[in-house]
Amino acid sequence: NISTGNINQTKEIFRLVLNHDKFKVIDNKDMSVTFKFLTRESYSDKILVQLFFPLPAGVSLIIESM
Repeated sequence: NISTGNINQTKEIFRLVLNHDKFKVIDNKDMSVTFKFLTRESYSDKILVQLFFPLPAGVSLIIESM
């Protein structure tokens, strides 16, 4: 694993994990990151996002649906 956890690398990870690119990853600049599905997601997709999202200590993840 050579990921630095930046937004662009995070997007690449999720393109591979979810097998599509119908999502947005937004750095809210307040120690939180929003992951927004742009298509209908399954329960397992949400779980995968939570498991694979590289969160540094103190950063929170917000998951939104379309």
